[in-house]
Amino acid sequence: LTSSSCPALATVISGGLQALLLDGNRLQSHGFEALCKVMMVSKRALRWLSLADNELGHPCGSLAADLFVQGQSSLKELSLAVNSISSGEIACFLRTLAKLSVSEDLYIDLAQTAAQPQALPTAAKAIARCPGLVINLKGCQALAPEHLEAHLDKLPPGRLLI
Repeated sequence: LTSSSCPALATVISGGLQALLLDGNRLQSHGFEALCKVMMVSKRALRWLSLADNELGHPCGSLAADLFVQGQSSLKELSLAVNSISSGEIACFLRTLAKLSVSEDLYIDLAQTAAQPQALPTAAKAIARCPGLVINLKGCQALAPEHLEAHLDKLPPGRLLI
């Protein structure tokens, strides 16, 4: 699937779909933006969205953040893994989650993205403020063990996956 498939996907989402697995396609940032717009206005509750390996990049972190700010998202799991989302975009997304203090269970999969060590304090802050938040940063090549120790010691086990 590509971004041109998004109008059809939007119809399915607005029809009340609860889970959507689109891993391994080529939706790219334009396609993700189209899906986000639908999810922000849809009264139906998409609870699980996986867009791993979809050639997503800028501005997907900001778009994901907007889902939670404007749409009061019903998402419980969001996977943006194996995409070229920058560390700055990841930090923007996580800052937004921390500000909102999301209280419900939420799993964010950012494995194998371009997360850098500077995203770790933001991840730690988001986890501290959001009791049900779990963030997966496994396989992010720039996150070497020496960057992790200061952040992992303060977090409850199993909430930041690296």
